[in-house]
Amino acid sequence: MADIRPVGKTYMRQVLSTPSQLGLLLKSGRRAAGLPQAELARRMGISQSRISHMELHPESVSLEQLLALFGLLGMELIVQSRSAAPIAQEW
Repeated sequence: MADIRPVGKTYMRQVLSTPSQLGLLLKSGRRAAGLPQAELARRMGISQSRISHMELHPESVSLEQLLALFGLLGMELIVQSRSAAPIAQEW
């Protein structure tokens, strides 16, 4: 993987329950950071087609790639116990 540095702050909070939601989150985070797929791919050291594939088929993303993407997009992964009250989704 290439040198990973955040490009900006993306402020969102999202509860994920399906892989397709992860794909939408990756795409939203990339767009919020103002990065076309080609530029994100360059920074990740992978092809643009791989970024497209990750957004369309997020079940294919490795944990290493996911954490690198989140780091580059200024996002983080938080795992917590389910609460009794549903968390409002922000998109």
